[in-house]
This record gives sequence, structure tokens and C-alpha cells, in this order.
Amino acid sequence: MELNIILFLCNWGPHAAYQTLQDSASEIPAEIKMVRIPCTGRISKALLLKPFELGADGVALVGCEPGTCRYGMGTDTAQKNEEDTRSMLELLGLGKDRLRLATFMPEESESLQQFLTSFTHEIRTLGKSPVTPSPKVKSIDESEELINQTIAAYD
Repeated sequence: MELNIILFLCNWGPHAAYQTLQDSASEIPAEIKMVRIPCTGRISKALLLKPFELGADGVALVGCEPGTCRYGMGTDTAQKNEEDTRSMLELLGLGKDRLRLATFMPEESESLQQFLTSFTHEIRTLGKSPVTPSPKVKSIDESEELINQTIAAYD
């Protein structure tokens, strides 16, 4: 079973910890796809839901420790958005455990490694998301060809 876990990772403290993991060739679970962001407080509830709409099995939002955010209230905003989005996921029947917020300092690479491993294990236990992404929209060329065929058939 191939899982898809999206990791929204703050550009500052947590990214330094993640970089240490990469530099030391630590095993980051293969299911994790990292998206580097300027601040976890900038990720709205809609953006937290988007990966699930696209078929993600889990989403982790990893930011700075409270009180250390370069943008002031970023961590507080992220906590509020995560709580609200977890409630929405529960109402939608996906389960609130598919979304997690964690905070790390630059020197906490081992703790970050433990978090990534345990979160991946939890998502494996939950299994694939029941959400099936909608099929991709046809290209303009394919649509234009279909239009021409329809016109030709009924003209």
C-alpha cells in the first residue's frame, strides 16, 4: 500500500532540523513529500484541506516552537487552523488523526525524525484515504477535438 503524506515544513527552525536529517542520511519515510513554506501560520484551513481533496492520506504541519516564530503569532495561528481543520476532517468522515501539528527547534532533528516515523506509522494504521481525487480535466486540444467532432456530427 503506497501512502501519500504531505509535510508542510516551516522555512526556519524546523527546516534546519529536517536539513540535518537529510545531511546525515537519516531515513525519512518515503511516503513523505515535503513542501517548504514561509510560516505555518500562513497555511489556511483551505490549504490544509487541499491535499486531502487531491488524495493525500495524511498531512503534517511542522512549525516553530510557540514564542519563537519570526512572524510573531504564526504558531498560534497554525494551532487554531489545525484544530478547526481536524474538526472538519472528523465531520467529513476522514478522521481527525490524518492531520497533525508539531513544533521543533533547529537542534531537534532526532525528535523530528521520531515524529515523522510515528506519524507515518499512524497513517499506515489508518490506511488509504477514502477520498478519490476527481479525474484530471481534459486538455484544450482534446476538448477542441471533441467540440469539432460534435459539430461535424450534428451540422
